[in-house]
Amino acid sequence: MKGVKQQWSLSEIKQLQKLIEQQSHNKCIDWTIVTKCMKTRTQSQCKSYYQNVLKPTLNMSIRKNHMWTKIELFSLWTYAVNFNQDFSFIKTLTNMFDQFTPKQLYSQWNQLVIKQKYIHEKCEKIMNDNKNIIQINDKDLKTIQFLLKCAIKRWKLIQQKFFEHSSEELEENGHTVDITEIKAIEVFFCDVDIKLLIEVFTEEINNRELQEIQW
Repeated sequence: MKGVKQQWSLSEIKQLQKLIEQQSHNKCIDWTIVTKCMKTRTQSQCKSYYQNVLKPTLNMSIRKNHMWTKIELFSLWTYAVNFNQDFSFIKTLTNMFDQFTPKQLYSQWNQLVIKQKYIHEKCEKIMNDNKNIIQINDKDLKTIQFLLKCAIKRWKLIQQKFFEHSSEELEENGHTVDITEIKAIEVFFCDVDIKLLIEVFTEEINNRELQEIQW
């Protein structure tokens, strides 16, 4: 069915990228050809998604002027989850994203969504194969380590707050945890077993010296 109004799936994204790459020798993309092969999306949907999310020059222009930090990316995810991706409104809540337009925030958000779908796809394969560990050789999978590391650290603090220590004890150590962060972490991982994720990534994370994040 053409024109479905829902988030792009990973398979749709890959198909769109492949169709666009096939026209890389052309001066401009023939969206009529692209749309004929995309069974669930209209021409305007394909064109809009490419221009706002996948277009190389858009992503390069964002990265050229600013290198996103781990905390900024995790904050973007948290705000987007809790305010329904209303990036115009999100910009009024914090000065962290002052140098970005709502359109640029939307593009970066979609990149995180793609990575999330990729994580889920990998984890489902692991569970279906009944494997406890895998060798991580995929470059794209490694790029989401910063989110995993942030989430694990916050998840441990959340567990401490509700099961071991009082909020006063945590605050004395400089840590605060609220329901916003809990919701963000839960939505990011959805039905994926966080213990499985930790097990899968533990060896990879331990083998690399990542900058410690101060919360």
